[in-house]
Amino acid sequence: MKKVIIIGAGISGLSAGIFARESGFDAEIFEMHAIPGGECTGWSRKGYHFDNCIHWLTGTSSEKELYNVWKELGAFEGINIYHSDYFYAYNKAGKTLYMYRDLERLEKHLLEISIEDKDTIREFVTLIEKFKVVQMPVKKPMDMLNVIDYISLGKQYKDVGKDLASLNKISVKEYSTRFKSELIREGLISYFPEHFTATALFASVGDIASGNGGWPMGGSLKMSLRIADKFKALGGKVKYSTFPPRKAA
Repeated sequence: MKKVIIIGAGISGLSAGIFARESGFDAEIFEMHAIPGGECTGWSRKGYHFDNCIHWLTGTSSEKELYNVWKELGAFEGINIYHSDYFYAYNKAGKTLYMYRDLERLEKHLLEISIEDKDTIREFVTLIEKFKVVQMPVKKPMDMLNVIDYISLGKQYKDVGKDLASLNKISVKEYSTRFKSELIREGLISYFPEHFTATALFASVGDIASGNGGWPMGGSLKMSLRIADKFKALGGKVKYSTFPPRKAA
């Protein structure tokens, strides 16, 4: 049996290990830390738990393709997914902008913040609704997609194609300037890196508004431990607090 050696027991390393075992390879992971997860971790101090990674997790909706990947990895085994009313909040000078999942509630809230932005707000919410259909391709890496794959994506995204093209030409910061409200402008670039394309902003918000982007109960570390357990249950081996062996020069 051919053997695969994987460096790091983060989510990528554990996933690679699971798929290697399911494909008939012997697999061993070398991890320098004492626990799995990499950046997807958390810790407890004085009665409080600090989650280092997951604010929300793409792929928690069973209607999304990524859900099946997480399920195969054992990420959701035996737990519930929590969906909060809002997924982001930005506070300034005693006022708070909430990014609500429910678009009617979001529109009402934004209008309460800035009625003078009513036309821009309605355009914003309409675009989010259209972007609900956008989801991350999981069957192939983006750089391996062929013409047929892009045609398939085009059919899926037909109602949002023109918007994708135009929003991809501007940054989140440039889009935010359409709002007169300082709170909304700053809230948007606080939520998403200002140099990213506006397409990325709407893809993220639209995905969460579609019912995706929940929080797996127990948080990041517990999820990493579940995936590690799945790898070991398949016969994979993890060596913690160690480095991979080196061949003599």
